[in-house]
Amino acid sequence: MKRIAIAFFLLFTLSYLYSCGPSAAEQAQIQQHRDDSIKAAVEHKFELQKELTETNNSAIALQRQLENIKATQEAETDRMNKIKEFQFGRTIFNTATSAGRSCSN
Repeated sequence: MKRIAIAFFLLFTLSYLYSCGPSAAEQAQIQQHRDDSIKAAVEHKFELQKELTETNNSAIALQRQLENIKATQEAETDRMNKIKEFQFGRTIFNTATSAGRSCSN
């Protein structure tokens, strides 16, 4: 009788422990959910990296445009200063020449 009771007790304990864990279908569902979440996280990471690369490329392009605009502005400023220097030299020269002519006449 004790042996039958021990056997039933062991059988009951083993069946209880087996039923405590998730079933095969539940384990598959849990694994599928885990795989899906990992896949989504990896895809999101790649999207963020792509957006970061595009943003960096845009920033570099804008920086180059700004440098080109600054270079153009400096070139135009130099050109304007040369024109102004020429005009100042010309007006001084013309004033002196015209003053000299008026005195000699």
